[in-house]
Amino acid sequence: MIAVDTNVLVHLLTGDDRKQAAMSGDLFAREAIWIAKTVLLETGWVLRSLYGFEEGAIRDAFTKLLGLKNVEAEDERAVAAALAHTARGVEFADALHLSSRPPDAAFVSFDRSFVRLASRAGVCDISSVPEVVWARLHSTVSAGELARAGTASAYGHCQRDLRKVLFP
Repeated sequence: MIAVDTNVLVHLLTGDDRKQAAMSGDLFAREAIWIAKTVLLETGWVLRSLYGFEEGAIRDAFTKLLGLKNVEAEDERAVAAALAHTARGVEFADALHLSSRPPDAAFVSFDRSFVRLASRAGVCDISSVPEVVWARLHSTVSAGELARAGTASAYGHCQRDLRKVLFP
């Protein structure tokens, strides 16, 4: 088995360098191939950012590539789930982060657009960080703890460094 780097996938999928694309094609035709999630993540970024591919084209390319009998990906369950999320509008990188979490873990992000898209796509247990922090502050941290940390205002809102409260 041979593990491949991002540049091998990029040349294979874009054909931008004929010689290297042919070598990549020969490699995929003759060898058992293993692809790390990080390689897929970086390849998706390169294809979108540098080559201008749409998310749907990237999803289709990855789906065909991973459907080859001789190709295996790291954490195939998470990669398949990420590809399914992209069909519902979530960017591949975000979808891969989301689908790579442990089954019982909630997911938080400051990217509210991502949280909205993932929620609309049917993802459970995803929220924005401010919502989680607010809930945590009001359910597990007393007003005294807030005052001792110097983070409570007269209105009870957090104004300064929450790390003192959350990570004493």
